[in-house]
Amino acid sequence: MIAAWLLAGYWVVPGLPASAGWENSWLENTQVVILLGGAVTAALYAQRFAGGALGRPAVALAACLVPVWLALAGRELAWGAAFLPPMDIEEGEPIYSSSILFYKAAVAPVVGAAAAAVVAVLVWQRSDRLVWPHLLTRRFPWFEMALGVCAGLVSTYAEGHLGLPVSSTWMSSAPVLEEWVEVAAYLALWAAQWQMFRAVLRAAHGPQPDAADGK
Repeated sequence: MIAAWLLAGYWVVPGLPASAGWENSWLENTQVVILLGGAVTAALYAQRFAGGALGRPAVALAACLVPVWLALAGRELAWGAAFLPPMDIEEGEPIYSSSILFYKAAVAPVVGAAAAAVVAVLVWQRSDRLVWPHLLTRRFPWFEMALGVCAGLVSTYAEGHLGLPVSSTWMSSAPVLEEWVEVAAYLALWAAQWQMFRAVLRAAHGPQPDAADGK
């Protein structure tokens, strides 16, 4: 599905209105839904791991991904500025900026501290031991990760930050292309997370139902 979305963009993106690439567009809102869904999925698996034989390393692995998803969602929402009236309108496009937020100066330190805490907890609990055994197996989400990297590269290209000039074919649609492929990138991250959690469960207990199923 993710690969199909990426490929479909070649034909769909040029036909979408420019507004699809704006802040608070349906594409960006879709990204936020995916990111929040990733956080919920991680929280559900953390709860499930807490009641199993995998113990604290598995709980830490899942729980530490929750703030990562939330940080990505916050970034897409301009750290809350997207909920405020636009600071400007340029050719019909609403412009949002986190620079107007009274807590803007605290965002980077808080995110940095959260990232350091995540790394510290993962190292302390040795959660990496749950991942390494799967690196060379079909259970490891290499395909999903590769899709995510490809989508990220295309997004960077559309932003003009890859060191390559944006093709004239995509020049007018570059913002829409960026948002389109970011949807795929976040879907790939969610799929990789889900597959990794399932692999950890299978290794410990055999095939398991999805945590979201409640079975």
